[in-house]
Amino acid sequence: MSAVQIKGVVKRFFPQASLFAGKGEAIVALDHIHLNVKEGEIFCIIGPSGCGKTTLLRVIAGLEQADEGDIYIDGKKVNNVSPKDRKIGMVFQNLALYPHMNVRKNLTFSLKMRGFSEEVIRERMELACRILGKEFRYLLDRKPRTLSEGQKRRVALGRCIVQDARLFLMDEPLANLDPRSSMQIRVEMMRLLTSIGRTTIYVTHDQYEVPSVAKRVGVMREGRLEQIGTFEEVYNHPVNRFVATFLGDPPMNLLRLVLKEDKSGLYLIDPPFRIDLPKENFGILKEKGYLWEEIIMGIRPEHIKLGDKDGTSPLVCKFKGRVEATGINLSQLLVYLTVGSQTLIAALDPFLKLKTGEMLPLNFSLDKTVFFDPITGNAVL
Repeated sequence: MSAVQIKGVVKRFFPQASLFAGKGEAIVALDHIHLNVKEGEIFCIIGPSGCGKTTLLRVIAGLEQADEGDIYIDGKKVNNVSPKDRKIGMVFQNLALYPHMNVRKNLTFSLKMRGFSEEVIRERMELACRILGKEFRYLLDRKPRTLSEGQKRRVALGRCIVQDARLFLMDEPLANLDPRSSMQIRVEMMRLLTSIGRTTIYVTHDQYEVPSVAKRVGVMREGRLEQIGTFEEVYNHPVNRFVATFLGDPPMNLLRLVLKEDKSGLYLIDPPFRIDLPKENFGILKEKGYLWEEIIMGIRPEHIKLGDKDGTSPLVCKFKGRVEATGINLSQLLVYLTVGSQTLIAALDPFLKLKTGEMLPLNFSLDKTVFFDPITGNAVL
């Protein structure tokens, strides 16, 4: 197994020069990336298409050279180590299986090209079969076109094992699968990765994969790692508006309100929407200079509940919203609401019967909220 350290890695690409325009301005694909992946950890990187996820994997693998920064594997700097000597196995979106070769030849081809003895090849094949299960042996003489999508991914993992890869890099391995197949194959793949025990960096744009794939996740945008933490941390405590809205389906509601104060204490307002804030919990907003200023409050759709909640907890915010539309998302009823000039979404019981224009009593707990600066977008509480 291998531990991975990435220190200040920068990667730039230059558009191809033309006869008239000359060399274009550099595109920064990776912008001072810092990352530590522990030995044996399965670490997930998520972000929109084009944010630099694949480029990061290619730089770690040595397929691209970093312009700045250093990469360490097992404490050794590998910037100038060739890809074949980094002991890295890659699983791509297209899996890259040779269609004219059976599974056995797909697994052993690179070893034979590198001059490994038949004895070593036999030992590594036996190890792959032990790890991947006895049913894997029945695949060895079959061609890739006869395999299911799950079996193809098992072969891709087997190829990493026979290459004696100490670090697995997985680039969107479940892309282009239908949701049902993706879920089944994901469960099987995670079971295998856990049993193999190799350090793994797993890239995806699909947030549904993350909780079942890894304990820790890094969220990328425009070549930067915006936040690293457990999925629960980045989901419930996003560091900025991008993370808040990228994770979640539907995303976090963001309400623009003004922080004010009267004899009764602090409150947020956008008439007729008013939220009283207990000073002991939210006085820090005043201390940070947001009194009489606009601030953005975030609340997840699933944290908005139906009805006037019983009790007198100062953290419970009660309000009424006008139903504008409804829709079904998996097992939730998505209710699109207006409260004054604010629009928000509540994820409620899918069996509710609601009418457009109906005034709906709702509540949420203030301890589920996140506050963002309206200019920087960074979380302030």
